[in-house]
Amino acid sequence: MLMSITDIIVESFKLYKNNFKRFFVFMVLTFVPGALVIISKFLLTNFFSGKTLGGLGLSYLVFLIVALLLSAISFWCNVAFIRVIAHAYTGQVSSSVGTELSSATKIFWPAIGVTILTVLAVLGGMILLIIPGIIFMLWFAFSYASVTIDNTNVMDGMHKSKALVDGRWWKVLWRLFFPTVVFGIVAVIAANIVEMPLTYILKNTAPTSSLFATWSLLAKIIDSFTTAIFTPLTTIAMVVLYFELKKDPQGAVVPQMAEAKTSTPLSPPTKNI
Repeated sequence: MLMSITDIIVESFKLYKNNFKRFFVFMVLTFVPGALVIISKFLLTNFFSGKTLGGLGLSYLVFLIVALLLSAISFWCNVAFIRVIAHAYTGQVSSSVGTELSSATKIFWPAIGVTILTVLAVLGGMILLIIPGIIFMLWFAFSYASVTIDNTNVMDGMHKSKALVDGRWWKVLWRLFFPTVVFGIVAVIAANIVEMPLTYILKNTAPTSSLFATWSLLAKIIDSFTTAIFTPLTTIAMVVLYFELKKDPQGAVVPQMAEAKTSTPLSPPTKNI
């Protein structure tokens, strides 16, 4: 029997709390690239906005390159982070940060590949009709976890993700949806509380002053850091559900991909919680 929604939320928070020091290093590692993107945009916009290269602003081109590189670094750190979360949930001892990052390097490209294919599948479904997009999104929700945690290849990861969902579509949907909403609300509340002093300062600072730009930059960095601290709760909930689904792989038959060939649009299986 699958873990209940409440138990997933409680277990996720407990895992987060008990391993906070262990996770914090990777929270910082995923935060730093994003913060550098924010700082780069601020510097290039305010100090190099007049430079051009052809028809495009030079500052824009430099920012685009820097943002892509830093996003790749953040993604790499995230791959290592999800593996550390999996180790914590299964009671394994994680290696050093350097070793975990080195292991993440080996599966960086498969993780990129499965992310791209999952996004394309979902977007393709959304373009056809909304419902197929939602079905594909749920089918492949655990593809990234399969590739990063279990070192499967891209296609195997997508097939295994779909196999985990088959037979319990609604059960999996609610167990993904509600923890995400709960932890999302927590993150928004925390961010608003943290930003209140800065919001007050910005309201009482002249928008044309250099001090206003500085405070705005600081507010964005703090917001990014708050997001990096609380977003892992959602990731942890997904990892917990992933392992619970693997423990109990049985379920009833649901519509398969082949049925999409009919002229009628795909629809979610009959509700059975």
